[in-house]
Amino acid sequence: MNSKLVLRIAVVSEWALFASVLVASSLLANALPVELTSYLDAEASSGLSSTEGAIAVVMLVLLPVYVAAAIGLFLLKNWARWTYVFCLLLLYPLTAFLGPVVEHGVVSVLDELVVLCQGLIVGIAFFSNAIDDRVSPPQSEVEI
Repeated sequence: MNSKLVLRIAVVSEWALFASVLVASSLLANALPVELTSYLDAEASSGLSSTEGAIAVVMLVLLPVYVAAAIGLFLLKNWARWTYVFCLLLLYPLTAFLGPVVEHGVVSVLDELVVLCQGLIVGIAFFSNAIDDRVSPPQSEVEI
């Protein structure tokens, strides 16, 4: 299969999986045990700490950049692969400071599939000829 097509499929799959994570998390929020639901309610009512607020601002600023990078990857733009990796390198370490995460197992599996797609996208974008900005030198014919 063509690497450009695989990259485009991976980008579309990432967004489809991301949408399914959002839908599944809202549908399965009530399927959690009472103890976890009460923990989530307590966390929601406590508000954001200053660290969480700062992280939320950075994530909200990076979100349109991340969307633009995904669109650029779909359009096979060279700048998009660097922007995409930059966003991932900023977003993943920031999530470590958000504290514990409580989610349904189905949501967790879908989230891991998003991460898998992101790795596939980075691999194809950098280690295939899907986005090739290099100009190949002309092939010289050598007679043997």
